[in-house]
Amino acid sequence: MFCYFTLRNQGKTSMLKNMKRIDQTVVRHMATLSRLGLTDTETATYAEQLEHILDYASHLPALDAKVAQSPLQAAADDAHGCKDGQSLLRNAVALQDGYVKVPAILDKTGGAA
Repeated sequence: MFCYFTLRNQGKTSMLKNMKRIDQTVVRHMATLSRLGLTDTETATYAEQLEHILDYASHLPALDAKVAQSPLQAAADDAHGCKDGQSLLRNAVALQDGYVKVPAILDKTGGAA
């Protein structure tokens, strides 16, 4: 694989188009490093599947990704004061000194209550 990437970066991919980048030897080596016990059938299957993945990935640089816009659109974060704070306090279960009172989650020393 190192040879393929080195030659590709030098613009010499034409002679490698018919060469397999992932063969059973590479899959066996990866399985050994991963401490996976693979059968010969599994090794052949994974070699073929990984080769298809690399073929697919080799087409990705040709895509024009600049045209696509992000589907995420954030709304503006406009901070503004509360117009009617009293209506909010009326909906609170418990009040203390003009604040909403909630159950304690920490004790006086900072530990869990």
